[in-house]
Amino acid sequence: MTGNDAARVLSDVAGGRYESAFGIPFDAPREALNRAHIRLSFRHRDNPELREALNRAKGVLASERPLERGRRLIRIERREEALAQLERAVDEGLLAGTELAEGRHLLGYVLYQLGRYRDARAQLEQAVDLRGSASDHVWLGTTLERLEAYDAAVDRYRAAVNLRDHATECQLLGNVLVKMERYDEALPALDRAVELGLVDHELLERRRMIRGRRTRRRLVHGVQSAFSRIRRDPIDWVLMGLVLAYGVYFCVQYL
Repeated sequence: MTGNDAARVLSDVAGGRYESAFGIPFDAPREALNRAHIRLSFRHRDNPELREALNRAKGVLASERPLERGRRLIRIERREEALAQLERAVDEGLLAGTELAEGRHLLGYVLYQLGRYRDARAQLEQAVDLRGSASDHVWLGTTLERLEAYDAAVDRYRAAVNLRDHATECQLLGNVLVKMERYDEALPALDRAVELGLVDHELLERRRMIRGRRTRRRLVHGVQSAFSRIRRDPIDWVLMGLVLAYGVYFCVQYL
């Protein structure tokens, strides 16, 4: 094996790609791992750094629990393998309690990343029922947005904000409310995101747009109300004319 190959193995171990380092599939039996370890260790018997890295990697693979392996496979973007690992762990009853809730959450996350939003929703709903953390609510809300179930997404984001008053949750809530054109509800959520330290150009522009829209709406409402009163009482026409005349005189004299 060349120096480049040794560097690749070291890089794989450092990046958590242990299966790639040993050249085995993620679900390889212990015997296959042992054979691969012996082969590589012998081949690199003069490279103590690489042998030590291989020993660490073997130790991790030999003791890694299903949930830990699922997280690692997600982290190195081996999503299909992570999905298979997590599905098997859930289906075979290898997880219970908080681990089962986390397994459902990770399954939902992987399915979301794979674009399987309806399947992701089913897993994340179970995670919410089992645990109901802010993260569970956020990812369920994000999935519901993808499915255009906006009212349900708002409920999930509100639940997340109530559990953990975090800038990201507030921004997500505000964004979906803007999408639904519920601007009066969106603005407090976006303002809260800024208060909590989120500085984002798109967020600030969205807040400015909402405030401008509200100001225009109030102005139109005020003008409509004024003309409605004028139609009911003609003397208001005279008063309106006097006010306008005074405004023009003030502008001419002092501006």
